[in-house]
Amino acid sequence: MIFPAKSGVACVLGLTLLPLTIVPVAAADELAWPPLTAQTRPWAWWWWHGSAVDETNIAHELQRFHDAGLGGVQITTIYGTKGADARDIPYLTPRWLAMMGSTVDQAHRLGLGVDMSLGSGWCFGGPTVSDRDANASVVVKTYTVAAGGTVFGKFNRDSTQALVAFAPDGLAIELTDRISANGEVNWIAPANAGQTSRLPGERDSASMAAGSNSAAAAARAGKTPALPSWTIYAISQKPSGQKVKRPAVGGEGWMLNPAYAQSVRDWLPWFDQALANYTGAKPEAVFQDSYEYRTDWAPDFFAQFEKLRGYKLQTELPALFAEDSRITDHASRPPDPDHIARVKYDYRRTISDIMADQSEPAWIDWAHKNGFPGPRHARQLAGFVRRRGHARNRDVPQRPQHSDFQVRLVRRAYAGPSADGRGNRHLAQGTLHRDARRPEISRRRHVSIRREPHFLPRRLLFAGRRGLAGLAVLCLHGNEPAQFHLA
Repeated sequence: MIFPAKSGVACVLGLTLLPLTIVPVAAADELAWPPLTAQTRPWAWWWWHGSAVDETNIAHELQRFHDAGLGGVQITTIYGTKGADARDIPYLTPRWLAMMGSTVDQAHRLGLGVDMSLGSGWCFGGPTVSDRDANASVVVKTYTVAAGGTVFGKFNRDSTQALVAFAPDGLAIELTDRISANGEVNWIAPANAGQTSRLPGERDSASMAAGSNSAAAAARAGKTPALPSWTIYAISQKPSGQKVKRPAVGGEGWMLNPAYAQSVRDWLPWFDQALANYTGAKPEAVFQDSYEYRTDWAPDFFAQFEKLRGYKLQTELPALFAEDSRITDHASRPPDPDHIARVKYDYRRTISDIMADQSEPAWIDWAHKNGFPGPRHARQLAGFVRRRGHARNRDVPQRPQHSDFQVRLVRRAYAGPSADGRGNRHLAQGTLHRDARRPEISRRRHVSIRREPHFLPRRLLFAGRRGLAGLAVLCLHGNEPAQFHLA
């Protein structure tokens, strides 16, 4: 409860007039500052440039961190430095793992904690990520077909996820299964929206007679019959073009697709193979360094949508892609803003569910099974991922990235960090921090404190506000190994 300032002063003065004997002795202990631990001290975000490290210099740097009062380090391997290429250690090689184990051993001797980014650079990805598993962008192509006409062009049956014809009144006809082995589509556009579509040569005498009578009536009236045009939507996907940012040697490759849980499951064996014969010490936790994915589709998205939302997204393609700059023509029914908004909401909700309930648990469960007690933070895209009391170890992003089509609404929900952190500190107060059964959730850490002297007063205020918002551990962002090398 918040009291006015005057009342607060009165209460304090009143307490000072009471006999000291009625004040419980334990009160002083209850209000005492808690003991400092590695968890409550600031940590350092530790960049390993090219992983050009060795035992001697690791020990030197950790001692400096300890003497400065830090509580631990978070290791992220990134690109190397010019002139030090010969010292680079490729990511996940036996030599690299040996450096990781030596770091953990030496840090623990000093009472420091160690976390490690899962993957090199950011975001998740690397050399084992295939085009199918890569960060994906939806590809939408539309074609107009007059009544009685056919779909021109050829379609790849393996890559075309949906081929749907829409009449002006909104009737949808699924054509995906009608793509032949040679890529042609066996379909003739009906003259009437409600007319059953038939394969070539299958028109019966009744439909032909109806068509003739209609044409004759129009001729008697001196008019040319107006036949409807159908709009064909062809949906596929392609890699978004995003590759892992700032990777070290051995960590280069596509970013994986967080909207496709199978891509995470396909990626994790890369670590299984590297750790198969490793017996050394491991970091206390692994984390995902930033959530800067640019994805809006997945190979199984239509199936996931139908399972989670209860209807086929294929029948709502004009609404889903309404007002999208990539669509140049489509003669569907007049747009209904409320209907469009509901379809797009379901689309975004499905993306959220896949990320929160499938992709994130995949790597978090892997971490638990492989000796990493608890991921510190997997930043979720604010506005995409629904906060839940049973969700595990999730915070908010530094700077979310996405396509314009994907999340226009997210920009209004999260405008990005401001100088004093007002832009995102309130997002720390989610259902995660209310679950008393999981106290470790409240010990999430967050970047960043800049090191320039003129930023210090502002950043101290920033740190205090983050603490009040439930983020109890701050990380200095970032620190790199010293430029000199000890013999």
